[in-house]
Amino acid sequence: MRYVLEDLLQVREFRRYSAENEVIGRKRRLEEAVRAVRDKEQALRDYIDWRIEREAGLFEEIRNKLVVPAALENLKQHFFLLREKELVFEKAVMEAEKARKEAVEELEKARDAYNTAVRRKQKIEEHKTRWMDAFKKEQEREQEKEMEDFRVLKSLAQGDTDDDEDE
Repeated sequence: MRYVLEDLLQVREFRRYSAENEVIGRKRRLEEAVRAVRDKEQALRDYIDWRIEREAGLFEEIRNKLVVPAALENLKQHFFLLREKELVFEKAVMEAEKARKEAVEELEKARDAYNTAVRRKQKIEEHKTRWMDAFKKEQEREQEKEMEDFRVLKSLAQGDTDDDEDE
């Protein structure tokens, strides 16, 4: 006999499977976000190293030279632009870190959903086990009753045969 909640069990299995795939996808997104943070941090470090070298080189170019005020102002402006670009790199790191944190939260939500789906499926499976046990016991009882009925009929039939012999 087919389990009465088999369709529900299949739905629960599908949901568990979907939740598992969601967890896998969220793990991949988190790995990508972690990689992005690492890459952005490395880009920032590389830029800072380059900027420091560039500033030092520009200072060396004007060291011990007479510089007109306009050239000095241009140099200051150049340093300002270099530092402003550094802020762009820092902002990219912060955005990548924010995306990483969101990926962690989404992974946790997906794990919670998966665990819920697993528990719900397990409840149906436990019910199925109890139902199947009860069904088997009922079948055994019916078989025993049939055997008992058969024995009674057989003994009655034998009793009728014995009565025929008495006459």
